[in-house]
Amino acid sequence: MNKLIYPMLIATLISLFGCRSVDYVPSQDTIVYKLSDITITLTPLSQENLISSYGKNENPFINYPGRLPHKTFVVFDVEIRSQNTILESSRRNMELILENVVIRGENKESLTNAWNHYFSSDRQELHMKKTIRELLREDMFTITPDNPFQGLIVFLIPLKETSDALLRIPAKTSGGDEGIIEIPIKMLRFQNGELVMPEENSGIFNQ
Repeated sequence: MNKLIYPMLIATLISLFGCRSVDYVPSQDTIVYKLSDITITLTPLSQENLISSYGKNENPFINYPGRLPHKTFVVFDVEIRSQNTILESSRRNMELILENVVIRGENKESLTNAWNHYFSSDRQELHMKKTIRELLREDMFTITPDNPFQGLIVFLIPLKETSDALLRIPAKTSGGDEGIIEIPIKMLRFQNGELVMPEENSGIFNQ
């Protein structure tokens, strides 16, 4: 009996994961969100952008090999500016919500841990860890009028049948006030390089 179960299991896994390439890309080239004196600019980075900037074989932001469940990266180049307010925030405390599933932002420790079992060589491990340290070097950061935040925000997300997402950025002012900035994002879903059109009535953020 066992001789039959294992080939069937392997065949099932191949049919589920082996021939499917699915990516999510925010539909807007740039998202600008303003709240009081705070301006947040999000620039989604496609796989082509990421390969151009960080290479292909030693790039920690593409082609995540974990398959159970299959995951993909959503990466933003983010600028947060304030005219008067002093804000504190954290990469790890940021959240991307898809179909009521909450995905936390990656920092250098969490992203390194996510890759630890998948490095294909010592060279790849060395270079990828170096890239992660340099680009996600601080988790907590402070925004002042003279010191805006500029950097990458990275999410490693499970595949979901959705075209709507909600980005949540927690923030705390120097006066002790705390709040969450929520930014709705329309996502485009690609399967094997082809755009998958969402069904009508695709979500509460579809306007």
